[in-house]
This record gives sequence, structure tokens and C-alpha cells, in this order.
Amino acid sequence: MKKSSIIIFLMLILSINMFAQRTNHQVGMMVGAKFIKKNDAIAPSFGVNYEYKFAKTKPVLGVGMIADLTIHDNMELTGGLAMFVHPTSNLRLFLAPGILYVNYGLAPDDPNLTYLQVKNDYGSQIRINMMAGAEYQFKLNSFYLSPFLKFELIENNYRAFLGIGATYKI
Repeated sequence: MKKSSIIIFLMLILSINMFAQRTNHQVGMMVGAKFIKKNDAIAPSFGVNYEYKFAKTKPVLGVGMIADLTIHDNMELTGGLAMFVHPTSNLRLFLAPGILYVNYGLAPDDPNLTYLQVKNDYGSQIRINMMAGAEYQFKLNSFYLSPFLKFELIENNYRAFLGIGATYKI
């Protein structure tokens, strides 16, 4: 089910580009690994981004969103509204304040656990974070392939996300 949804989404993006005129919209997907300092863990991460570019500004500016899903001991979803800057035609920098949502899973059915233990150890949490990153876009036919690096700061914890992305201009 998930694989077919992804295939349909990619086919939709490709078909839109075949008939669309040149616009300032970009959508992208990324895959990579995220280093989480708090746990000293490296986990797989998958993400998406969207940007609307204001083409008449120098340097070129854009606004949009960026989000990623990281799966290790628990599921983490990071997302935020992004401000993009393009100092050159291929380099894209961004700064994005946002949130981190962590789901710690279901609590065991143990009557000895207090409510606070269940809430702290097995509940969900939402935290404010700040993301910043850079990517360099290489043009291939109708899309861009781009290695990227993203840093996240959450309270006194940081994370680094290194990966590769594909951006498609529609």
C-alpha cells in the first residue's frame, strides 16, 4: 500500500511537469541517515520539501516547508516552515523553525506503572526545534539530484542529517 502510494505520487509529479509551463515551484524527496547525539545513534531518515521561489530577488529567495521521518527506537517526525536562499544557481541554503514529534510507543499493561511513568516513558512529545541546512543541486534531465546536510537543534540536543535528495521543478 505504501509503495503504491509513493509510485502514484511520483507519476503525478512527472505528469504535471510534462504539461506545466515553467514556474517557480519545487518539490523534493530526500533519503539519508540522521545522527542523534542524545542516543549516539544513527537512524534512517526520509523526507520531503516544497519551495516557492521569488525569482526577481537577488539573491533568489524562497519560502516553503521541509519535513522528515526518522525511525529508530521510536518514530520521530520533524517539520517546519522554511526560508530558502540561493546564493548561486545550484546552491540552496535554508533555515526552518519547526517542531519535533516523538512517539514513544504503547505502554505495557502493568498495573504497577503510575500515570506519570506511563506519560514520561511511553507518551508522545512535541518539542520546538530549529533546522538549518545546505544542498547543492546537479541538473539531470528534468530533475535535480542534490547531496544535502541538515542540522537540527532541539533544546540542548543536536542532530545531523546527511543524505541525497531529488528535486523536481513544476
